Amino acid sequence: MPYKLISALALGGTALTAYLAVSKLSGAPVVCLASGGCGSVLNSEYATVFGVPLSLLGLGAYSAVAALSIRGILSQSSKAPVSQYGVLAGGAVLASCSASLL
Repeated sequence: MPYKLISALALGGTALTAYLAVSKLSGAPVVCLASGGCGSVLNSEYATVFGVPLSLLGLGAYSAVAALSIRGILSQSSKAPVSQYGVLAGGAVLASCSASLL
């Protein structure tokens, strides 16, 4: 399993969702490199689930996948089923959530 690639992507996702979660919770403006509107999306009624910001949930998911993939790198064994299944499950959940938001 390509743990190094997965951990790099998951750490990037962790950093981005941490930034968005802190911005959401502190009310700070969001820097948006796209066409704009990132702040309105982050503050919309769809940006929370039961009062919890989606960016905070994403932070937890990306952090878990990053931790499991780093564990896979450090174990130096391709037979680390907890890491393999955890990374696979976490990646599937993150991909499904991303696909549903497109």
